[in-house]
Amino acid sequence: AMVKSWLQTVPAVVEPFKPQLQALFDALFDESIDFHKRNLKEYVRTVEPNLWRSVLNIIDGFFTEYVPQEGEVIEKERLDALKSNIEPIFIFALSWGIAGACDWESRAKFDVWIKGKKSLPFTSMVFEQLYDVTEMKWKGWLDTVTILPVDAKKQFSDLVVQTPDSIGYAFMMQHIMCQLKHVLCIGPTGTSKTSTIKQKLMTGMDAAVYAPVFLTFSAQTGANQTQDILDAKMDKRRKGVYGPPMGKRFTIFVDDMNMPLREVYFAQPPIEILRQWMDHQGWYDRKIHQKSTIIDVCFIGAMGPPGGGRQPVTNRFLRHFNHLAFPELSDNSMKLIFSKILTAHMDMFFPPQMKAMVDPLCEASLKVYHKCLEELLPTPAKSHYTFNLRDLAKIFQGIMMADAKKLGDDSLLLMRLWAHECTRIFRDRLTDDPDRKWFDALLKQLFTEVFKKQWDVAVPQEPVMFGDYMIPGADPMLYAEVTDPAACRKVMEAVLDEYNSQTNKPMKLVMFMDAIGHVSRISRILRQPKGNALLLGVGGSGRQSMTRVASFAANMECISIEIAKGYGKFEWREDVKKVLLRAGKEGKPTVFLFTDSQIVLESFLEDINGVLNSGEVPNIFDMADHDQIAMAVRPLCTAEGIPLTKQNMYERFLQRVQSNLHIVLAFSPVGDAFQGRLRNFPSLVTCCTIDWFSEWPAEALRGVAHETFADIEFPDDSTKDGIVSMCGDIHKGVEAASIRYKDELRRFNYVTPTSYLELLSTFRKVLQEKRDEIGTAKMRLSVGLDKLDSTEKDVAIMKVELTDLKPILEKTAIEVDELMVKIEKDKASADETKAVG
Repeated sequence: AMVKSWLQTVPAVVEPFKPQLQALFDALFDESIDFHKRNLKEYVRTVEPNLWRSVLNIIDGFFTEYVPQEGEVIEKERLDALKSNIEPIFIFALSWGIAGACDWESRAKFDVWIKGKKSLPFTSMVFEQLYDVTEMKWKGWLDTVTILPVDAKKQFSDLVVQTPDSIGYAFMMQHIMCQLKHVLCIGPTGTSKTSTIKQKLMTGMDAAVYAPVFLTFSAQTGANQTQDILDAKMDKRRKGVYGPPMGKRFTIFVDDMNMPLREVYFAQPPIEILRQWMDHQGWYDRKIHQKSTIIDVCFIGAMGPPGGGRQPVTNRFLRHFNHLAFPELSDNSMKLIFSKILTAHMDMFFPPQMKAMVDPLCEASLKVYHKCLEELLPTPAKSHYTFNLRDLAKIFQGIMMADAKKLGDDSLLLMRLWAHECTRIFRDRLTDDPDRKWFDALLKQLFTEVFKKQWDVAVPQEPVMFGDYMIPGADPMLYAEVTDPAACRKVMEAVLDEYNSQTNKPMKLVMFMDAIGHVSRISRILRQPKGNALLLGVGGSGRQSMTRVASFAANMECISIEIAKGYGKFEWREDVKKVLLRAGKEGKPTVFLFTDSQIVLESFLEDINGVLNSGEVPNIFDMADHDQIAMAVRPLCTAEGIPLTKQNMYERFLQRVQSNLHIVLAFSPVGDAFQGRLRNFPSLVTCCTIDWFSEWPAEALRGVAHETFADIEFPDDSTKDGIVSMCGDIHKGVEAASIRYKDELRRFNYVTPTSYLELLSTFRKVLQEKRDEIGTAKMRLSVGLDKLDSTEKDVAIMKVELTDLKPILEKTAIEVDELMVKIEKDKASADETKAVG
């Protein structure tokens, strides 16, 4: 019934071929649906009407050129060719409509099935071929476009390598969207969904007709926010009708479409507002409560399979889309992409003999990637153990960062560079020693198997370090091997001293080798365009301090927000806007340091997720900001030959933001909140390089203790060394006891570097208190003894004086007695005289 109904809508010139189409549908369609249900596996389950509609949409795409425009007449040759073209068009549409949403294994099964039903003039899969209706023959995808050479001068993030898969997906997107029908791209993380779609929308569609609009959903996205973003893009056509500017069509790209959280009854509000448009061609204005009809738009979505923070989406919404699966790339495709990029780089910058290293480097990188995918699986305690093609690409990005003159024709140095980049990308996120030892053994094995070199020969000194900080102030800063740890420490201490001399918040740090290693890792991330870091560690492990040192060494300003009472969404948006304008409008390299203690509202993370993913926060700029942005990037667009449209200039601004802004997230992996955030905001992992801050080694504990006790007087050096060792032993002992406590009682006791610093400060404090207490008692005793001594001397003097005065006192006593006798006599005489009177 659906086919009969659809046949009534075909162009007039196709009507003579209705019986042929009907026969093809009768012969193959129901059987293909049954085969699909029984044998094929999809990333997102489709419903049968959706499969029917998908096939018909693809056929309609071929028939659009048979709809005559005003005054146009379809040529007789094309009409004659149509009879021969009907069956190949149907086979092409049936294959992509039924199995286009499936993985490679299912596509291979469908290919075998369709070739069993119809004889096809090629041996490759039907999904690797396009039927050219003009030339009336099947062509491989690579034969349908002009393959452009890789430009080695471009930034790594801007390089595009065309593969049969990407060309096929781009064709299918355009084929469907030109009819204003909708496409949904589904596939695991890192399969180039977003980059393929953006490239197609920005450069592969007719800019005079199609204008792209970009949206990114996250767990916190709401229906009102989605509606407001889209309403802000629309022009009023007539009363109650809105759409793009006259003569244009909007292609609205919704990335991470299934990320919004489900409500209690399983609805996803942003999905529902989009479904309302698809079902009713509009939505209601929330202010005047009247329906707004929206015309001339089509949607293209991208999403991963449900799970890990991604939600199942209702089929009432998905039925409107043609599903297009982006399966994991095959090893051959990955090798093709990276070997082309690396070969172009080698041709331009390296001696010819170094090209022999391209294949071994690609092979070894793929093996590391696959081994990590197989062995390092995510668990609740290791939820960040997720790897995708972005991680594989970062290996080659790191190799291409190195200074070619320093590498020269030294193949061993290139091997060490490869090992260093693998270590930075895969090993730095590992949380425990068993995993790190496994990875180290894997690298040594690959050196033997792939490079045919022994690890000890190729790597005479461990750890391998590369950095651009060894010559402060150099321009350009050259990424080269660091071979002298002592010189490296001096450079870092000099950088720290200079930082402290220029800031009002100096940092008293001990630059032990473990800390220098973290600074080196952060520096490596900051020198990469779109380089963002997720630093995982407990409190006091040095995440913020190391970031500030690395930023200063890279001549970048490190900006962090100040949380005050009443700090909310408005203040946050203003701070983020300043950072984005600084990076995009002014073009200043900027580091934005954000910690989990600054997450006042979870919506902060949604904005961070958006900046990591696309460089923007939706609706953060007002009209005045947009005018300033346009003025700032107009000269850049003119110089690069980019058409001066509003959308192009804003996209160039976003590219500048992503190149100049480096977000460094300092989070603690402790607790459920961290795991929930990784699920809800996947860009925190997929768009960041992860560095795990482990517990401090013994060298670090001793170094920090020596620095803390530097101004304390000890009786001798051995006493000081003993106390320093004892502090380290106490900390290590409590760490070991905490592990036992967890294993035996399933309870956690977290021992952090902050605990160790508190131990040292407590020792200093108690030592000072006791020294003050004993000093006070000693002083009192000394004063008391001095008083007793002086009193004794005074008493001795007084004794001498008394001895000397004794004769005088005795004489005086006799005189007094005589005087008393005389007085008695005089008194008696006086009494007698008184009596006579």
